[in-house]
Amino acid sequence: MATWASDALPPCDDDAAAEYDDDSIPADGVLLQRGGTGPAGESIVMETGQAPSLYVVIHNIKSSDNVGQLIRTAGAFGAKEVLVVSAERTARRMRKNLRTFGAHGSDKRVPMRAFASLAQLIAWVKSQGCRVVGVEIDDSAVSCFSPEAWPVRPTCLLPGNEGDGLSQAQIELCDALVYVPQYAAATASLNVNAATACVL
Repeated sequence: MATWASDALPPCDDDAAAEYDDDSIPADGVLLQRGGTGPAGESIVMETGQAPSLYVVIHNIKSSDNVGQLIRTAGAFGAKEVLVVSAERTARRMRKNLRTFGAHGSDKRVPMRAFASLAQLIAWVKSQGCRVVGVEIDDSAVSCFSPEAWPVRPTCLLPGNEGDGLSQAQIELCDALVYVPQYAAATASLNVNAATACVL
């Protein structure tokens, strides 16, 4: 697969000015970034024969710092793509208006794909054979360090937002939930990016 300059939008079949509506956004989303090269010019596209595909979802995350840091973390741990839900309706505006303050350039390198809704995103990852795993403190959640939490198959990771975690509607879309064990009572939960990094 070719790599693209880190400061340029990837080539796209969609006209940058074309308007989408919820029904016209393709079932496989809009590819915002096809990957690229790392800081030393190395390709960051995953090679075949590695572990099963891993996707990280960014949905309902409030802080642009957290959005950027999640992209950076996903890239560091080899996520195949970062999947986002966007209210924007053109490919260029989806890419331009994704606020990624904490990414430190990773948002120009990590493959990203946008969807019109979480339901559309989940339908697509299911079509890729993925198991959807939510990150949430819940009675039904399994420790992220438990081997039973990770059967060998493609996985889509869905972290909750900063204030409320996963909503009930999001939980119902998950095949399983995991939590990050804590060993002291100093805090009730971790920052979304810290928790995601532990799970990855």
